[in-house]
Amino acid sequence: TREASEILSELLRANATVQFGTHTDHTTPQFIVEKFSVKSQLQIALRPKIGNAWVFGLHHCKSEVIHDEADLHLFTVIAHRISDTLNVLISTRQLRESEAKFRTLYDSTSDAVMLLGENGFIDCNRATLAIFGCASLEEFCSKHPADFSPQKQPCGTDSMTLANRQIATAKEKGSHFFDRVHKRADTDGNFSAEVLLSAMELEGKQVIQATVRDITERKQ
Repeated sequence: TREASEILSELLRANATVQFGTHTDHTTPQFIVEKFSVKSQLQIALRPKIGNAWVFGLHHCKSEVIHDEADLHLFTVIAHRISDTLNVLISTRQLRESEAKFRTLYDSTSDAVMLLGENGFIDCNRATLAIFGCASLEEFCSKHPADFSPQKQPCGTDSMTLANRQIATAKEKGSHFFDRVHKRADTDGNFSAEVLLSAMELEGKQVIQATVRDITERKQ
């Protein structure tokens, strides 16, 4: 309502705790008295760093209470603590929403996308399991990268030696694109693929994101 809008605007302008009651500078709004039986109230606008402002209020319904300066100071301090907590809660919610969107994109692509840490694979999308013939994420991450390649590449270089060289190039330059022959875990069948390695930081540690596209039909 217009009256509620005026109160909220006043709280934003005040930028401090406002006391409403019959013996204060701000009379308790009549619509609040009638609808909620509120006799007096304290209200303050919270301003988290993310998103819109909020209102924190303390309402007295049994009888009118007039607070002294110590009460107002304590209420304001509590409001600031709540505002700090809102920053964390809103940030966490937005992070979860971003992660959900990323996971949707991550799993919707037909290319195999996986993350490689210092000690092996740490994550992959559903397409990776289908392309490499693994039943689960746990099975995929339990295998060594060398398990998904024949012993040697078409150029005659040992697959492990060449993989280490390609990963080192990606770390040095930020990314590295090349063709490679991979092997399925379930059938040991080989297939040709395009591979893009991208170096990135995840939770303070350097990881490699590998994107693999099966190009067997194109090769044929």
